[in-house]
Amino acid sequence: MIERTIAISGCGIAGLTAAIFLARAGHDVRLFEKFDKPKPLGAGLLLQPTGLAVLAELGLAGKALKRGKRIHRLTGLVADGGVEVFDLDYRDLYPGLYGIGIHRAVLFDLLFAEVRKLKVPVTTGTEIITGKEQIDGKISLVDTNDNEYGPFDIAVAADGAGSKLRKAHAEIHYDKPYPYGAFWGVVDAREFDTDCLTQRYKSSRKMMGVLPLGNGGKGAAKVAVFWSLPVKDFDRVRTEGLDAWRQDAWTLWPETEPLLEQFQSIDDLTEARYSDTTLFGFSVGRIVFIGDACHVTSPQLGQGANMALLDASALAHGLTNNEMVIEALQQLEQNRSDQTKFYCRASRWITPFFQSSNVLPGTIRDIGFPILGRIKFTRTEMLRSLAGLKSGIFRHLPPEYFVPDEGNN
Repeated sequence: MIERTIAISGCGIAGLTAAIFLARAGHDVRLFEKFDKPKPLGAGLLLQPTGLAVLAELGLAGKALKRGKRIHRLTGLVADGGVEVFDLDYRDLYPGLYGIGIHRAVLFDLLFAEVRKLKVPVTTGTEIITGKEQIDGKISLVDTNDNEYGPFDIAVAADGAGSKLRKAHAEIHYDKPYPYGAFWGVVDAREFDTDCLTQRYKSSRKMMGVLPLGNGGKGAAKVAVFWSLPVKDFDRVRTEGLDAWRQDAWTLWPETEPLLEQFQSIDDLTEARYSDTTLFGFSVGRIVFIGDACHVTSPQLGQGANMALLDASALAHGLTNNEMVIEALQQLEQNRSDQTKFYCRASRWITPFFQSSNVLPGTIRDIGFPILGRIKFTRTEMLRSLAGLKSGIFRHLPPEYFVPDEGNN
């Protein structure tokens, strides 16, 4: 293997994972982070079996399980009438499969601790905005203050959904914000400390969910509460205040009162805005895009963090298996293109059924999804999609490859 100098812009899940893989492989890695102190953004996430396989490769899956919460099922019910839209259990796809609900901060800490253990240099308070190609074919990076860093053999854009490197260099295929977003908050789990991610719906205009997160390794178990709403209503809901929002949420899902009463202020809820962004390829010259810098989807299929982990793994393996940078990036494209395209398109297709101002998609969901869930073929495909195993409409990865080997983590 040829040792390379590699710059990574962004200390999120994609950037940290790539840094660990590449530093362990012997590359000279340097991280750049726009914040003065690296920190996670967001509340909770669901790690799918595919993402867990990447953590297992890093030897971190066991720690994630101890600090997070094993999730076996995903259920969704209509608030009025209790119609069960779906009830999906990973174990119905293959025995031993599960996901992990985990706070983003907990996963961040696991990855960042490993980066520090490997003594990867992290330059903070530095937002990389563009790259400069050098005469020798290498790339330098430039920050907002016009400081230049490098040159490097490769620059990895892992700077998230608002990627400046993507804006400056990528060939964008599709880029459109979603009109709906969400408020997220984390509270003590109480009786919601289950093995199930649960959601409630009223048409496609209102959605609320509770995701168990475990206890982070200490203290009381936590859950993430999320509330769907149009982005244009964010300011209105904040102005109306906590009591008005809480009453709306109680009306939709009365059983969540023990959770909602823990919020002390509307400021306890953080905003999440979603977009649908895809590129024509994973790389342009010596700049390679991974994670949300490369593909941004809605959270309806729960694949964002998992695809970031898979991107980072595929990039590292490509660089290990190929002497030429161009060949390594081609291998990344070959390994990740099909799955990424499937989940980007599937997320785009399914989102209106759960977040839309039009009542028709919600009506179709409430009637059609329960029927699809009772048909063996479509139920299996729904489970494969949930578990992150799909690589095309009629293609999928074998689930037995992703059963965690807990004895080795």
